[in-house]
Amino acid sequence: MVDYFIEYSTRLLGLLFNPQKRIFIGYLLSAFFIAFVYLIFVKKLHIKSSYRVLFPFDVWLSTSSRSDYMVIAINQAIILLLSPYLLARLTLAALLFEYAHYVFDGRHIVILTLPSTLLAFLYTLFYFVIDDASKYLLHRALHRWEFLWVFHQTHHSAETLTPFTVHRIHPIESILYAIRATIVQASIISMAVFFFGNQLDMMMVIGTNIFIFIFNILGANIRHSHIPISYGAFFEKIFISPAQHQIHHSSDEKHYDKNFGAVLAIWDKIGNTLYLYDDKESLTFGVDNTAIPSQQRHRLYHLYITPFITIWQLLSHKLSYMVLRYHR
Repeated sequence: MVDYFIEYSTRLLGLLFNPQKRIFIGYLLSAFFIAFVYLIFVKKLHIKSSYRVLFPFDVWLSTSSRSDYMVIAINQAIILLLSPYLLARLTLAALLFEYAHYVFDGRHIVILTLPSTLLAFLYTLFYFVIDDASKYLLHRALHRWEFLWVFHQTHHSAETLTPFTVHRIHPIESILYAIRATIVQASIISMAVFFFGNQLDMMMVIGTNIFIFIFNILGANIRHSHIPISYGAFFEKIFISPAQHQIHHSSDEKHYDKNFGAVLAIWDKIGNTLYLYDDKESLTFGVDNTAIPSQQRHRLYHLYITPFITIWQLLSHKLSYMVLRYHR
């Protein structure tokens, strides 16, 4: 029990002190700095006014935000319990590596006369693009498939956004994203090592992705906030801006199923789900769920248990429909 508590505390604190986590303290500070600069030099606010805009109590201490903080604490405990049962990426990579010998009838090493730094960069770029595309596909599926949407609603039920809202996720969704990351990372690692052998060392392969680091340090946490920083129409067709992700959280029906991308907007462009920011629009966040009274939507019961009840109701309804069709 003591060991579990120590490991749990380490995981929880690791969210703030591990640079591979979105809400790493360094990324939070950089986001606050960028937001301050934006408010002062773009919105022409005084320093004191900028501070008030950035840290309003009705956002950071709202019922919605307090639920975010509780969900983070609970999810870390749940994932810690489940982690021994989730397939590790290196285990899957080893299996895929061995399977590649069967598929390609032996080992085929590709010899490239490229500097190791350039080869590492190309690998990192390739990994980043594939990883980002897979995030888009899963995120879109979470919205389009009703059996997944009921779990993703936990994230979209947030009515005030702070950087901590990124972790307002149902454990089922966390598991799906963990499986996605494992499959993508293991596939790329195994193929890179299989085809390029000693040209890529393991530190290149499993190290921190420089593109994700840049994404985080340049204000990724502003996405879950009330500060609508836009990149402009041209760049918003390439990269998802904080304002575009806030549109994704909008409760306005015209914004539904828009801007699924994590970093790159090109997937939304290809998938016809891209929506550019318009500063004339005002946004409200949350999910229009009349089945749950507004004052109860942030209770842990509805965030964790109600999705399972909804799934049962959907399955029962579909089963009843199938039985009726069979007896006709």
